[in-house]
Amino acid sequence: MRVVLIISFLCHWTTNSLADSWANPKVTRYFSEDSTHMLKVVPKFIPDNYYKWFNAKPKKKEKFSVQDTTIIPCYAVLYQVNGPKDTVEIWNKKLINRIAPVSALVSNDGSRVVTLDNWHSMGYGLDVLAAYNEKGELVKRFQLDHFSIFPLNEYEFSVSSIWWRCGADMLNEQRKIKLCMRTSDDRSGSTYFDLETYEFEKAP
Repeated sequence: MRVVLIISFLCHWTTNSLADSWANPKVTRYFSEDSTHMLKVVPKFIPDNYYKWFNAKPKKKEKFSVQDTTIIPCYAVLYQVNGPKDTVEIWNKKLINRIAPVSALVSNDGSRVVTLDNWHSMGYGLDVLAAYNEKGELVKRFQLDHFSIFPLNEYEFSVSSIWWRCGADMLNEQRKIKLCMRTSDDRSGSTYFDLETYEFEKAP
């Protein structure tokens, strides 16, 4: 029975998946709603010569520099914005994303940062939603099936991703995030993430 279900899911995925392409991730800045805080996200950096070094024979590896062989993980810097030319760094932390998040939200007081999805693989992974506190520390992370209001096979699939999201907004004086979800046949609904409890609650 389990084998039949797996085959059925694979057939559904194959017939409903679309080709897609992703540009290389870039440094991206996300502002709080009142523009008093800015999150700068720097994607994972792999030097141009890294794979040449990795595949080189032991004697040839010595010709490469540290800069050629050092991978820098994805990280983010949160700033307080006091004016056009006045920013104060609050924290600088590594993010859990393997490459970079697809988007992020910052609360007006800078005490909450939420990242959404993974670059080149929306809907997949342990960190489809990841929440960080006022110190930039990871508090909680969620897979899509932990909070999805629809069965996963009802979303639109592409070769790389599950296209589940149709919106993300902060509500209730920055205390909740509303996540809009849409299926492949254009049915939509919402769930809410509480920024104080770090838990999900479904819309009434």
